[in-house]
Amino acid sequence: RIENDGFTYEGDIQNGEMCGEGTMTFTDGSKIEGHFDNGELHGKGIYYCDDGRRIIGTYNRGCLEGKVKEITAEGDRVIFEGDYVDNMRHGQGKLTTECGGVYQGMWKEGKFHGQNNVYHYPKVPGIPGNKSTPNRFYSLHGEWANGKMIKAAVFLGNIEVKDEKGNTIYLTEDISTDTCISKDPLLCDPYEHSLVIVRPSSIPNSGEGLFAKVLLPDDTIVSYYNGIRIPQSLVDQREWEMNSNTITLEEEDEEEKGTSIDVPPPYDKTSSYVASLGHKVNHTFDEERQNCVYAHCEHPRFGHIKCIQTTRRVAAGEELLVCYGYDLLNATGHGAPKWFLD
Repeated sequence: RIENDGFTYEGDIQNGEMCGEGTMTFTDGSKIEGHFDNGELHGKGIYYCDDGRRIIGTYNRGCLEGKVKEITAEGDRVIFEGDYVDNMRHGQGKLTTECGGVYQGMWKEGKFHGQNNVYHYPKVPGIPGNKSTPNRFYSLHGEWANGKMIKAAVFLGNIEVKDEKGNTIYLTEDISTDTCISKDPLLCDPYEHSLVIVRPSSIPNSGEGLFAKVLLPDDTIVSYYNGIRIPQSLVDQREWEMNSNTITLEEEDEEEKGTSIDVPPPYDKTSSYVASLGHKVNHTFDEERQNCVYAHCEHPRFGHIKCIQTTRRVAAGEELLVCYGYDLLNATGHGAPKWFLD
């Protein structure tokens, strides 16, 4: 056993140094199991991150290099598979996000970076009655620099998607600010546009709602909730009439101020904004009609946002409905709007 300020080692020791099979445990709870040589990790090893993720690969004098596989804590999903250099993703690789999107192509110093990289939208499983087929999935092909999508063409299967004038449709990174919801607010997301449509809601006095275009499988992201990014404290100070299209993105705590996504007028109208449609999903108290939940999502165009994820199969033409989950314990003040309490 060897103890250091930053780690504790247990395993084979020769001449006072780590040599042979052993485990190095760090103060943050992460650890490395593998083969050590003259005090350095050298050979096959597994790094257990402090959040439980596992990184499996080969170490060269303490540096993770060559083919590497990153796996979730549960072991049910490969997060990344590809090349590493100097402990970073570097070279060819494939990253699968928690929400089902896949980044495939070149990486540079830990960032998605290349001229011919591809982002694959989540695959909607083919089920009876669904118009989606395995060879007709949406993807974005183009350039990324340091993790940022510079310019990527929309593809459906192997076919480049064109607009009504016959021009190729391109997407770029378009992360909102506190004043700009989108640089191109009338440019639809191709994946979302293929799955959902805005129509008058079936919920009385609720205006427009979001409906399934096709039969949607269970546990599938079907819509995105982008908007301007404002402090949660500002949302808490406003009247409910101004918060009809807000959703908490990051909770406020001792370290973070908290951020909300908002779709304010005129962007609440489809004549002004269709880049994302998640804000159109309405609430129902009827648990049998609830078929979706809000979830976090990393989007190549919008960055970190919320999304709409199905909790069961949703029939074509059925309205997407969630539970807004307002806190009734704080019903005085800003805990919940009046219509929710009534």
